[in-house]
Amino acid sequence: MDSLNETLELCRRITSGYRPALRNSPVADCTRRFELLPLRYAAVGGNPAQRARLPKLPGYLSPFQDVGELTHSSYAIRPLREGFLYLLIKRHSAPAYEWHSQYRVAPNGSLLYISSDAPWEPAPSAGNLDEILRGFGWTITLYDLDDIQELRPLFSPSPLTPRMLDNYRLLDDQYRSSLPSIDIARFIQPSDAPPQPHVLKHDQLNWVADFKAQDDADLQALLDLQPFNNDQIVSPHASRQALAPLVNHSKPRGAAIVIEDAIGITQELNAWRNAAVEDVKTQWLARTVEPGVDNERKLLVAQSFLEIEKLYPQMVAEQIVKREVMAEKVRNQLHLHPEIYLFSERARQQADAHDERMKPHLAQFEREVRSKVQARQDAGEFRKRFDQKYGHLVDRQAMHDQLDGFEQAMQHAQQAAEDRAKDHARWVVSERLLQALDRYDNADLINGLAFAEQTGQCVIGMELSEGGTKVLDRWWRSDVADRGNLAIRGITYNQEDLREELAALLEAAKAEPSSASSFALPEALARQAHAAANAFGRINTLYEQMQAQSSTASIGLYAWYVALGRQVLRTATPNSMDRALHQGLRLTLFASVHETAVDIRLSEAARSGQPINPQRSAGQVSRYLDQAWAEGLMQARNSDFYKVRVSGLVCLLEGMLMAFKARELPDGDARVKTELLAAAMTTAAAGFEIGASYVDQIATRYGANSVTGKGAAVTLGRLKLWGAGLAVIGGSLLAWWDFTDSVEHFKSSQNGATKQVQKNSRLLAATYFVRGVATVTLSLAELGTAVATAKPFFDYLSQNAKTKLVRMLSTSLGALAKKLGTQAARLLLARLVLGAFWIGLVFTLIIYILEDDALEKWCKRSSFRLAKNTKPFEEQEELKTLHSAFSEVL
Repeated sequence: MDSLNETLELCRRITSGYRPALRNSPVADCTRRFELLPLRYAAVGGNPAQRARLPKLPGYLSPFQDVGELTHSSYAIRPLREGFLYLLIKRHSAPAYEWHSQYRVAPNGSLLYISSDAPWEPAPSAGNLDEILRGFGWTITLYDLDDIQELRPLFSPSPLTPRMLDNYRLLDDQYRSSLPSIDIARFIQPSDAPPQPHVLKHDQLNWVADFKAQDDADLQALLDLQPFNNDQIVSPHASRQALAPLVNHSKPRGAAIVIEDAIGITQELNAWRNAAVEDVKTQWLARTVEPGVDNERKLLVAQSFLEIEKLYPQMVAEQIVKREVMAEKVRNQLHLHPEIYLFSERARQQADAHDERMKPHLAQFEREVRSKVQARQDAGEFRKRFDQKYGHLVDRQAMHDQLDGFEQAMQHAQQAAEDRAKDHARWVVSERLLQALDRYDNADLINGLAFAEQTGQCVIGMELSEGGTKVLDRWWRSDVADRGNLAIRGITYNQEDLREELAALLEAAKAEPSSASSFALPEALARQAHAAANAFGRINTLYEQMQAQSSTASIGLYAWYVALGRQVLRTATPNSMDRALHQGLRLTLFASVHETAVDIRLSEAARSGQPINPQRSAGQVSRYLDQAWAEGLMQARNSDFYKVRVSGLVCLLEGMLMAFKARELPDGDARVKTELLAAAMTTAAAGFEIGASYVDQIATRYGANSVTGKGAAVTLGRLKLWGAGLAVIGGSLLAWWDFTDSVEHFKSSQNGATKQVQKNSRLLAATYFVRGVATVTLSLAELGTAVATAKPFFDYLSQNAKTKLVRMLSTSLGALAKKLGTQAARLLLARLVLGAFWIGLVFTLIIYILEDDALEKWCKRSSFRLAKNTKPFEEQEELKTLHSAFSEVL
C-alpha cells in the first residue's frame, strides 16, 4: 500500500511540474511540440582582427540597414542578457492577440516563468520539480502550431507594466507593428525550407558567437571583454539536440529566434567608446615601471612637482609681501591699553580713525614692496633658487617625458573614442531605440526610474566626445515634449506630469528678462520652481525608499544629473547668449534634486529681498586681534610674565621639538614614537631638575645638619637620580637616531648626484656622529653628577631599606658616590657636561645649516630620484609628503 501511495505521489509531482508549460495553450493528443531558443542581436567591440573571428551573418540576419553598418564594432548573435521576455501570439481560433508566456531572464540565461502583476517575485524555494523546470531551462515550448497564426517576441531590460502589455496587445499601429513578426507556419516545414528573418535553424547555431567561441579561445577572450557577459547555462550541444529533427524525420523540432535589443546595442556601443579611455588606465597607467611604482603614480608625482615648480616663485613673492606688510602694520599700530580699547567708545573711534588714516600709507607701502618683489621675481631670483636647491635632486626631464607619454596615450585614446562614437551616435538617435523606449510607461513612477537608469547607461560618458556633446546640446535646446529628446525624458524619468511641469518652468525662465545676477529669483519663477520641486519630490521619495531596500548603485540614473550639471556649467558664462537657458536648467537641477533645495533658496530670497552682497568685510575682527597681539608684546615688561618666562621657554622649545618631529616623519614610523618618547623623557627630566633646584634651595636655607636639611638632601638625591635616569634614556634614544642618520648620510655620500652633495653628506655624517657621541657623554656625565649628589640618599637606603639586596646595592652606590663626589671628580664631570653641551650645540647649528629641508628630503626619495638605490616612498605617502613639504618650505 505504501508503495502505491509513493507511486501516486510521484505521478502527482510530475504532473504539477509540467503544468506551467502545458497551461499556456490547449493540448490534444495530436499536438505538435516545438522548442524555441530565444537569442538576441548584440554589438561586439574590438579591433578588426578580433572582430574577424565573429561568425559572418547572412543578409536576412542583418535587420539594421535603416540604422547603418557599424565601422568599429560588429553585429553578432548572442544569448539573452538579463531582462524580461514576452511572446505575443495570434491564434486562428482566437479573435485577438494574447500573451502566450512571460519570462524573467536570469543573468545566466535561464528563463523563469512570471506573472505580469509580480515580475520580480522570487521563484519558490521548495526544491520540487516545478522549481527545477522553471529555474533551469533556456528554451520555450510551444504546442498546437497549426493554430498559431503569428508570433511576435519582445525583450526589455525592465518589466512592462500591465497597461503597456495591453497597449502592445490591442494597438497595432503605435505599438504592435514595431515588433518583428515570425511566420509560425514555416516552422513546421522541412529543414531545407527557405530561411526567414530573425530565425536560425538547428544546423545554423554556429552563427551564435558564444557557441562558436567554445572552440575559439581568442573569440572567447573578446566576448569576455563585452558588457552583459555572464556565465551562461545555454548549452550548444543540448540546444542542437532539442531543435534537430528526430531520426528518419525531416521536420525540425525547434528553432532559434533572434530578438532585437536596441537598448542593449546602444549600451554596448557606448561602453565600447568609453573603453578607449579605460584602455589608457589598464594598459598604460597600470603598467609597472619599477618595483612598487606604476605609470599612474609617476604621472601624478610629475604633474604635482612641475606645478609646484611653476607656482613656487609667485607663492614665495606673496609670502614676502605678506610678511613685510604685516610688520609695517605692527610698527604703525596705535598703542592703547587693552582695557581702554575694550570699554571706551572713544578709544574705539580713535582706533577706527587711525586705521582709516593708515590705509593710504599701507596701500602705498604694499605697492612699493610688491613692486620690489616683482622685480626680483621677474629677474628669475626665485626660480633660480628653486633650481639650485631642488632642481638637481630629481630627474625633471623624466617628468616631462612622463607627461608627454601620457599625452600621447590620451590623444590616441581620444581619437579612438571619437571614431567609435560615430557608431554610438547613430544608434542613440535612431528610431529603433525610441521604439524600444516606448515600452516604458510614462505614468508609472517605478517604470520611470527604470527608464532613467537604462537611458543613463546609454549616454554615460557621451559628453567626452565632440559628436556626443553636439547630440546632448541639441537635446537640451530642443522641445521638451519631443519624443526624441532623451535628455528631458531622462531627467524627468519619462513621466508626463514631470515633463509638463518642467516645460512650464523653462518657459517661465525664458520669459524673464536677463538679470544682473544669475542667482536672482523672481517671484513668478520661484512659484513655478516650487511646483516643479513638488512634482520631483514624489519620485525622489520613491527612489529613496527603493534604495533603502536595495544597495544596488544606480549608475545610469546619476548619469543624467552629471549631464545636466555639465550643461548648467557650459551655459553659465558671464557673457553667454543662453542666459535664459542657463536659468531654466539651473532651476531644473535645483528642483530635481529635492524640494528642500528650492525651499532654502526661497526663504533666503524672502529674508533678504535681494541678492546677498558678497563684499561684507571682517576687518573689525582682524583689527581686534592685531591690537591684542601688539599690546601684549609692548607691555610684557609691566606684567607678571617674567615669573614664568624660563619655564614657558622650556615648554615652548620642547613642544616645538615634538611638533616638528611629528610633522616631519610619517605616521606609523618607529622613529616618530621613539623620538617623541625621548622628547617626553627630556621634558620630564627638566621637571625633576626644577624640583631638585627648589629642594636644593630648601637644604641651603635650613642647613645641612638640620632635620629639614637632611630630609631635603635625601629628597634632592632621589630627584636628581630620577631626572638623570630619564635624561640618560632620552639621550640614548636621540643618540641612536644620530648614529642612524650618520650611517644614512655616509651611504648617500657614496652615490650623490654631484660632488657638492657628496661633500655635504660626508660632513653631515661626521656631524651626526660627533653629536651622538656628545649626547652620550652629556647623559653619562649628568648621571655621574646625579650619583655624586645622591650620596645622602644611598646612605639613607643602606640603613633603612627592608631588603638585604637593596642595602648592599645602596652601600656600593654610596661608595661610588663618595668617589665621584671628590673635588677632582666633580670638576671632571662638570667639564664633561659643559664641553659636551657646547659641542652638541655647535654641531646642532651645523646640522641646521647643512641638513636638507623637507622638500629636499622628498626629492631624494621620490619616484624621480636620481639615486635609484635609495628607498622610495610608499605609494600612499609620496604625494601627501610632497604637499606637506611644499607648505613647510614656503
